[in-house]
Amino acid sequence: MLIIEGNTKGFRDLGTSVFTNLVKKKTRNAEAKRTLICEGVDGVPHPVYTKGEIRFCHPPGRSRLDVLDQVLQKYKVSGAGEEAIFRCNLDSLAADFWQEHVQMISDKTGKFLCRLCDDRYR
Repeated sequence: MLIIEGNTKGFRDLGTSVFTNLVKKKTRNAEAKRTLICEGVDGVPHPVYTKGEIRFCHPPGRSRLDVLDQVLQKYKVSGAGEEAIFRCNLDSLAADFWQEHVQMISDKTGKFLCRLCDDRYR
């Protein structure tokens, strides 16, 4: 159990790598990747040729950093905005961050898309 403390920028810097890898790891065997089917931006699925072409894509206006900022509010100990200070167990933060992604997957706002559709989805 690692307790960490920092400001918004520090957690965003951490979130850029740690939480990106977390989502990649947990979605590695998603059905879309196993079947090599892109969900398609317009709702029309289409095949892709390699597993690496499919990625989890956040809905427009809800980037990874937006999700992190939302989850961090639960751990705020003082301050506001960029000066806010957060203290949390890294495992708990990661679990909360992943739960937000589970919700996006279940309500279909987050999609498994190929690179071309990802560019159009943003």
